[in-house]
Amino acid sequence: MEKRISLPQKKKDASMRRVLREAKHLIEQKGYYNTTVRELCERCMISKTTFFNYFESKERIVLMIIDECAEELQTYIDETLQDCADPVESLRLAFLFLLDSLNRYNNLSGVFFQLASENPSHRDALKQFFQIVTPLVHQAQAVGAIRADIDTDCIVQLLEGLQFSAFYNAPSEERADVFADTFAAWMLFLKGNGACKA
Repeated sequence: MEKRISLPQKKKDASMRRVLREAKHLIEQKGYYNTTVRELCERCMISKTTFFNYFESKERIVLMIIDECAEELQTYIDETLQDCADPVESLRLAFLFLLDSLNRYNNLSGVFFQLASENPSHRDALKQFFQIVTPLVHQAQAVGAIRADIDTDCIVQLLEGLQFSAFYNAPSEERADVFADTFAAWMLFLKGNGACKA
């Protein structure tokens, strides 16, 4: 039996979505540190008390937006990549999809990585991306498209590193090409018979 959502809960959920939407817009426009809770409250027509009933901090908004990005990635993999016959291509497309999300939320992404580096509890939000793409690496290893003698977690971390390098070191309009080029080069190694083992 489906649980019915009360009217107050529906209003709260709608208000939280509105705050998240405004936060995305303001943070991308002004930057995280230049966006205040007061400003968010004014734009969403809620009190600070209501804001803090929904979110324990401004950081929590960033983490919730990152959770949304992870859900979008999982949906993309489940709905778009499920019929892709080439597991390496699935991996490449999944990372390009995630890179597109990082580009869309450029300021938020930078703040998130900073928060994750400063606060161990925020690193769990980052780990969810590793967990989402790990099955794709397993599939590629199972069919011999990627070497099975290299630890899956090491491969995922390598690919995440390539993505972060493209994000931080290339202009936004070139990031996808930079990632695709380095991904292709590393796939040559990961398909080969080199001596690197985990």
